[in-house]
Amino acid sequence: MAKFNEPLVNFSVGTTLLNVGCNQQLAPLVQLLKIVGVGNPCVSAGGYEGLVGAKISASGLLKALGLPLDTNLSVVDLNDLLAAKKIALGELLNTALTLGGHTELLALNAEILRLLGLQMGIDALNLEIPLGSGPNGPGIFAGIHAPDGTTASALDVQLDVLDVVTAAIGVGTSGRGVSIPGLGIQIPGILPNLLQVKAGVIEPPSIGLGGVGATAYNAQVRLYADVDTSGGVLGGLLQLLGTRIKLPIFIDVTRAKATVQDISCKVPGKDSTARIRVDASIANACIGKVAGNPFSTRTPICETIQNEDLVSVLGLIKINNHVNVDALQNTYTSPDMKAGDSWRTNGNTLNLGTTLSNLVGELLRLVGNLLGSPNESQWTPAENLQAAQTMADYYLGTGPNALSALPKVNLGIHIPAIPGAYDTGALVNRLSADIDRSGQGCLLGIPFLCWQTNEWKTWGDSVGRVDGGLLIPKYIGGGSCLTSAGNSSSAFNQCLRDKLSEELLKKPSNKPKNFLQVLLAPLLDVLKAILDPLGNLLAGPVLRDLLGIELGLNDVNVKSVGCGNAQLVY
Repeated sequence: MAKFNEPLVNFSVGTTLLNVGCNQQLAPLVQLLKIVGVGNPCVSAGGYEGLVGAKISASGLLKALGLPLDTNLSVVDLNDLLAAKKIALGELLNTALTLGGHTELLALNAEILRLLGLQMGIDALNLEIPLGSGPNGPGIFAGIHAPDGTTASALDVQLDVLDVVTAAIGVGTSGRGVSIPGLGIQIPGILPNLLQVKAGVIEPPSIGLGGVGATAYNAQVRLYADVDTSGGVLGGLLQLLGTRIKLPIFIDVTRAKATVQDISCKVPGKDSTARIRVDASIANACIGKVAGNPFSTRTPICETIQNEDLVSVLGLIKINNHVNVDALQNTYTSPDMKAGDSWRTNGNTLNLGTTLSNLVGELLRLVGNLLGSPNESQWTPAENLQAAQTMADYYLGTGPNALSALPKVNLGIHIPAIPGAYDTGALVNRLSADIDRSGQGCLLGIPFLCWQTNEWKTWGDSVGRVDGGLLIPKYIGGGSCLTSAGNSSSAFNQCLRDKLSEELLKKPSNKPKNFLQVLLAPLLDVLKAILDPLGNLLAGPVLRDLLGIELGLNDVNVKSVGCGNAQLVY
């Protein structure tokens, strides 16, 4: 029978779990149950405490599951065999408990599977999962890493039954996003269902067998936060102008890969040491569109993010883009560790709140450019005109999402009366209510002989006031639209729309933006109100309090160090 002659190490890596509230050895399983929302995870997983220390051989488990094992199998052939073999999750869990001598826990398996099925909408008992990892996804075993290229000794290694249960549940629940209820951002004028959050495992923990170069993974979590004002109510003018804000936010957190870097065998054996490298991706965040199910791929989501219609105003898509921040990647190397030693990586000071703040800042910069000064705006001249015409229709009471119809009166003092002309005075009142164009006029420059002026009234006088609009002899037949309209109310109304569109594109004397941009400026306030609390919400109540994940901290535990014997890596 082939034997390993290379030194081997048995170790584990896991993201630090806060407030486990139960046996720390159950932490990886508790974390998985937290992520998929299975009841009280400590209560659900607590019954498995009897499995702590229970062992089964790798060959015994695989034979019991029906794999045709041959000690002459090459490492490549065995890995291919494991990747191709699928086993029902219920069968795998029950087989592991039976071989480990804990048949009294079979009922607990059934209850866990029932809860998983209810929460995730799956037939968890009969859900088929691969034993090995391959091109189609992760499996229970990460892969055999045998220094001498044979598998006999590797298959004789003793597996921890609790590790098998944890890995199996992790593989079975990966690739599915589960909604996190009870979250909302309270913003005046916006409903609490503005924000929907899902979480899911995209890289499950797995079992690996081998020596130097063998790897171990923890569970990688993906959050999807969907901010969409179509599910709420924007207040005031923004809603009436058909404004929509849609922000699909994706965050990948807590991916840790540990690799055996060096093993030093010494005499006596208890002094042998191992050195472990940990590659930890703390967080990668982006906003945009993804194709298909975002929880079905382990590929970093921000590498494939696509443009999305993030902001739409006045029926025009004005921000079709995507935003991302670089992944927070750190590499750590452990000190030389003996069997039984534990080591914790340093936390990453650039936490998720800061990461999301950078993401928010980039998005607000895009919106700021949109609403900047006219010569720096993302609006083209044609789009400016179209938006201004839409705005004019809004105030005139025509078109979608408009105010109530503007009153119509008789045109001038024509006899007989010509009805159907817009009431210019009522229009001026509407404009004055939303856009302050008041100023101060002074007689001969004398400070105490000053009065407030209304530039909108002056504008209304210039285009022409009609019956109902404080008609006085000065304006009979006066004003550009009254002059050009003749005896046609429709011509007068069209002229008024054109003049108002032109006026909305002008800059007030005391403001750096045109009237169109002044009216849309509250868009920035709405975005800030939505986004400012989002980082703290996801980093605090979601990751820390609900899922128990403290970003940037990973625990490595060396269980045994030896030479010439296959050992477990999980």
